[in-house]
Amino acid sequence: MHEYNLSLYWSFQTITTVGYGDIALENNKERLICSAVMVAGVILFTMANATIISIAEDLDESGDYKEKYEALLIVSK
Repeated sequence: MHEYNLSLYWSFQTITTVGYGDIALENNKERLICSAVMVAGVILFTMANATIISIAEDLDESGDYKEKYEALLIVSK
């Protein structure tokens, strides 16, 4: 059972690109908590990126930046 928990923890570290650090975990409870924190970190990072992209998309739909972009294209030709 210990090998399965250790391999699951290794896969979470690899998938979330955290990698092995200087701190070695001692038991399965620590590995479980760290795995949950790694997955939560990936989810929060993804949500932050999606929010920023959504804001940028809304700015583009308002036309403010589209008009400036088209004006720059005309000037550059």
